[in-house]
Amino acid sequence: RIWKSKTMFNYWYNDQSSSSFIGALDYIVRPNDIKIDYINVNDDECLYVNKPITLDESRVIHHKLLEYVKKCAKDENKDKVIIDVHGNLRIYNKFFKDEGFQVTGRKASDNPFWQEVEFTLPKDT
Repeated sequence: RIWKSKTMFNYWYNDQSSSSFIGALDYIVRPNDIKIDYINVNDDECLYVNKPITLDESRVIHHKLLEYVKKCAKDENKDKVIIDVHGNLRIYNKFFKDEGFQVTGRKASDNPFWQEVEFTLPKDT
C-alpha cells in the first residue's frame, strides 16, 4: 500500500485517509501462476502534493506495481500473472492492454461479469 507520508521531528505521520492514499497491490502466489487479487491507483481523489494524480502519473504508478508483480513471478518461477477485469474491458484497455496482458475468455471464478486476463512471462533464452 502506498500512502503520502509526512515527517516531523524524525517521527513518521500517516493519516491514511482517502486524500493521502495513492495505491495498493495484493497478490497470491499460486502453484502455476501469480494472481493479482487487488490493484488500485487512486487517481480520483488523491491530493498528494496538493493536487490530484494525473492520468499519466496514475499510469506510471500502475506500471510500476505491475512491473513489481512480474518480477515476483520471475523470482518465484511462475509463467503467468493473472488478474480479473470487468467484462466491458474498460480497465483492461486503460491499464493492462499496453502492459502485454491478453484476454483469455475465461470467466472469473467468483463473478460471471468479470473475466481473467493474463500476462505470460517471456522464456529466458
